[in-house]
Amino acid sequence: MSTLPRTPTRGIARPEAPWTRIAFDWYSDPEIYAREQATIFRGRSWSYAALSAELPTVGAYKTTTIGDASIILVRGKGGEIGAFENRCAHKGVQLCYKTRGTTKSFQCPYHQWTYDLEGKLIGVPFRKGIAELGGGMPADFDLTKFPLTRLRAHERNGVVFVTFDATTESFEDYLGQN
Repeated sequence: MSTLPRTPTRGIARPEAPWTRIAFDWYSDPEIYAREQATIFRGRSWSYAALSAELPTVGAYKTTTIGDASIILVRGKGGEIGAFENRCAHKGVQLCYKTRGTTKSFQCPYHQWTYDLEGKLIGVPFRKGIAELGGGMPADFDLTKFPLTRLRAHERNGVVFVTFDATTESFEDYLGQN
């Protein structure tokens, strides 16, 4: 049995000095976990996501995780690599369950909303309803207002990095001088 004091973690209290060990509670505390996800992975940092060679052609995609967030990396029509949260803008369902492949679009398995390689919503089934049954989306429904959540991506020397935070400095500034 450990002789280290059990330190309460609510409010992120520090263990008593000297700080040579982390209190065991900190490894499983939900509050600390949430702060780590927000600060380290979704904060003002660039994270490794893939090798460019894993996305060799237009439509080649790869899914991976940054922290606990699932993301999709895809080579777009212009050759650039885009990054998106792997969640449909409609109900938040995971879009892509395969680790990698090639596609022309991404379709949500729940309501079949379809997105192009740039993350734009390009199709909604029964958008105008069904003649005999009615239904459908409102007349003012605008596809452009429901894109996938885009992450900033940067490709350097065959490696792809992403950041969730739109205010993170450029990759070059983040790295500093060579």
